[in-house]
Amino acid sequence: MSNATPVRYKVAEAAKSAGVSASTLRLWESQGLVVPGRSDTGHRQYTAEDVARLKKIAWYRTERGLNPAAIREALESEAPSDSADTADTSDLGRRLRSLRHGAGKTLDQIAADVGIAASTLSTLERTSQGVSFKTLHDLAQYYGTTVSRLSGEERDDVPALVRAGAWRTWPETTPGVTVQLLAEGRTMMDCHRFVLAPGAASEGA
Repeated sequence: MSNATPVRYKVAEAAKSAGVSASTLRLWESQGLVVPGRSDTGHRQYTAEDVARLKKIAWYRTERGLNPAAIREALESEAPSDSADTADTSDLGRRLRSLRHGAGKTLDQIAADVGIAASTLSTLERTSQGVSFKTLHDLAQYYGTTVSRLSGEERDDVPALVRAGAWRTWPETTPGVTVQLLAEGRTMMDCHRFVLAPGAASEGA
């Protein structure tokens, strides 16, 4: 078994590999086409998979003439709908994507209906990160479900009474914001307790 550290590319290196400028990479990031990781010092870092995605984006843009919305849809159609090696944190994104497909709508249509940027919804569907709890609540309402069910945290084997300190924690989507489930079950109200780190905000939730 290899213990080699995965290769990480800096912005300039990733841009050169994709045949575009560094400013183009930042533009694509703002459009939700790619979400690079960050180093401990906050600098962007691209994996080999990110670079491969960048090359596809460049190809769709130059060879097919697609706009950002069309590129997102094209990339999404290439992605496997359910992969065993996908991290658990992406379950939320897969559920949202499945609901959107079931509704027969595009990213732009859902984003416009809910009042968020299409790039934000695209990032959420791919990474299960990057949105406030309020946005998740709005999406749950839009799809006629609850945040707990949307996140996969709703269970049948829970007691009617959830005692203080025994609350389960909802998967983190916003840095510094911990959401605890105060009530569970299909007949219970969607109740949550927010624990905010210094400087964090629940953004109206």
